[in-house]
Amino acid sequence: MDKIAAKTAFKGHDGFPKLSAVAARDIRERVFNGESQTSLATEYGVAVKTVNHCVLGNTHKDAGGPIRKPNMGKLAPERIKQVIDLWINKGLTVSAIASQVGIAGATALRIVTGRRTKDLPPGFNADEAYRERIYNKLVKRSEKNPDTGCWEWQGSINPYGYGMFTVKRRRTSVHRWMAHFSNAPHLRSFDIKETNARILRSCGNRLCINPDHLVVKPVAEY
Repeated sequence: MDKIAAKTAFKGHDGFPKLSAVAARDIRERVFNGESQTSLATEYGVAVKTVNHCVLGNTHKDAGGPIRKPNMGKLAPERIKQVIDLWINKGLTVSAIASQVGIAGATALRIVTGRRTKDLPPGFNADEAYRERIYNKLVKRSEKNPDTGCWEWQGSINPYGYGMFTVKRRRTSVHRWMAHFSNAPHLRSFDIKETNARILRSCGNRLCINPDHLVVKPVAEY
């Protein structure tokens, strides 16, 4: 059974695609040779967790192919850097990172939160990494207007025409989040937890989140 047929011919009790033994062996061999579990999950039309269980031998134990055991010992510095890169630049969740790198979820969480102090890259700061992560997410969900220089928000918009974004279950205007997580010198004084300052846009565009267009204005002067 080839991988194309594996997408449609085998169904689990819930109706979702189920890997055949041949597909499971093919996945193990390709992961062993360096292919990512995420790309293979997309190719086979299954969840990343399904591929991860297959690679670890939790399913299709008799299918053959190299079975990867979870690395519970020392992690190579390259793998730690990969975890951090997936966290900051790709915006993946901890569980998705763990599946792709082939480590326990708790290990991935300790790395990105800085609680694993051993073998972390020199100068790594968990708070700064989280700031970069959210900043990158905001930038990726905006579209740059070459004529005005505005970074126009492409995500959720409230009835008043302002972009909205949620961080740690707190939902508020996206331009305030950008001011909070941006590293622009003129915005460093702004803290979203404080209520004594507003964020205005010099361009007048309600959807703009370009840090260069954002201005901190004390409430007393508003």
